[in-house]
Amino acid sequence: MSTQEQLQQQLANALAQISNLEAAAAAAALAPGPSNSSDALTAANAQIEELQAQLLTQSVAGQELEKVFTNRTPKVSTPDTFDGSRDKLQTYLTQIGTYLLFNQKLFPTQEEKVLYAASYLRGPAASWFQPYALEFLARRVLST
Repeated sequence: MSTQEQLQQQLANALAQISNLEAAAAAAALAPGPSNSSDALTAANAQIEELQAQLLTQSVAGQELEKVFTNRTPKVSTPDTFDGSRDKLQTYLTQIGTYLLFNQKLFPTQEEKVLYAASYLRGPAASWFQPYALEFLARRVLST
């Protein structure tokens, strides 16, 4: 059972205890003679306030910890260059795909993903892709 669950259980127990004390206090008010139920009720209320403060602290700490872990993006190394060698193709595609997956915000469009992948082409692979890149860039410049 986590600390937060334990605190919630203690708080529920304290609330039940107060309910019982309130019922006892109501019964004691009807009965003649001195009563110490008021002191017990005050102590129970103090215990509830303390438990609520602990629960709030645990909740805030948990939320802060969650923010730290959910806002972190894993660092993925940039891909190796690719020169067109068949034996290196699968490695290149895996590296490019992984990098793009973990950096989706950097490359919102397909065109940006393709140009990024093309920027790692060298040698014959770059020569093969160059006419496509020039055509795309020319259209992009003319459309703005």
